[in-house]
Amino acid sequence: MMAFAQLEDLYGSIEMIIFPKTYENYKELLKPDNIILVEGRISIKEEESAKIICEKISLLNKDDKSLPNKNKMFEKLYIKIDSEKNPGLLNSVKKILEKNRGDQPVYVVDEARKAKQSSRVMQAPRSIWVTINDTLIEELKKTCGDQCVALK
Repeated sequence: MMAFAQLEDLYGSIEMIIFPKTYENYKELLKPDNIILVEGRISIKEEESAKIICEKISLLNKDDKSLPNKNKMFEKLYIKIDSEKNPGLLNSVKKILEKNRGDQPVYVVDEARKAKQSSRVMQAPRSIWVTINDTLIEELKKTCGDQCVALK
């Protein structure tokens, strides 16, 4: 038997396809509200939403001391702003980033650029890349809004 599942996190959802052999190996972990780590490939086809082709599933226990820091699992920080509606926001964000310098890339998604049909996503200069941590995320969410900060 194969399965189709909907994975959700705080930032969105994606369909997951689980082929029969993989399903047999991991079906016990596929329960509502289980926190899982999925490894697989992304399938992107024209005219369809992206999907994950599941290859491996691990159950995450948030009390497990052997798990890596949750923020180390993410490699990139995305911050959504609108430079036309809030022109001073970018400077505020830059000050926050400068306090948390590190080696994880930062991407700024500027909604104002979408209207001008230019590239919305800009990689921040290396000088303001960060070390992702809970304090940084909380401060950015407080400044930009909960829905404007994402880790990928």
